[in-house]
Amino acid sequence: MTDSRGFILDKLSNSLKNNGSNLKFRQERAARRMCEHPAGPRPAHGVPASGDSDGRADIFIARAQRAGAQTYRVSDISQVPTTLRSAIERYALENPKFPPLDVVSLRLCADPRLTELDWINAGIAVQGGRAQGADRVSLSYAFAGVAETGTAVLLSGAEQPTTLNFLPEVHVVLVEKTSIVSHYEDAWMLIRKQSTQPPILPRTINWITGPSRTADIEQTLLMGAHGPRHLIVVIVDAKS
Repeated sequence: MTDSRGFILDKLSNSLKNNGSNLKFRQERAARRMCEHPAGPRPAHGVPASGDSDGRADIFIARAQRAGAQTYRVSDISQVPTTLRSAIERYALENPKFPPLDVVSLRLCADPRLTELDWINAGIAVQGGRAQGADRVSLSYAFAGVAETGTAVLLSGAEQPTTLNFLPEVHVVLVEKTSIVSHYEDAWMLIRKQSTQPPILPRTINWITGPSRTADIEQTLLMGAHGPRHLIVVIVDAKS
């Protein structure tokens, strides 16, 4: 370390040591701001700000489709297995190289709302744990949906490894209608509220809008370059 750099750092360190009460005040103020983050301005996107959950869901679906996602809407989470089977069979018909569902296992996040569903009668084999390179389909449970762009917000954790979002060819995301918010800022507020005090954010927060794509090479759009080639979003009307 150079003498000038050391001098500056020592001076800062001594200043903090000599003013411990001020340091504690600043720490408390920072923690308080994280817990009580003021709302910033929202862009005018024609999205209902509050109350109209059906209106937000309709806009979310339209904008998710615009981004290239395939969407389904069910009234209750119990309908997810049969809906998912139909969705994957449709994808297989459109993509002949995709193997039949009878020989494909669904890599499932360890969320009890999903693991307790009747997958057997739907004819779908499921596995838990992190996604592997050979996995073809995965299923995640979104923390929230953002209507302004049709984006699903997914939080990493022991029950929901981030690999589920990126490794398989087909990624299925469940979004509860009641969790769909108007803007990105609203989703951040929800994330802070569900965290501890002061908020401890998940290691990874993924904002997923449509399937993976790139046009880096000769401006030619290529799907699945950095993640799933196909994104299926299932909106569940009833809160689970």
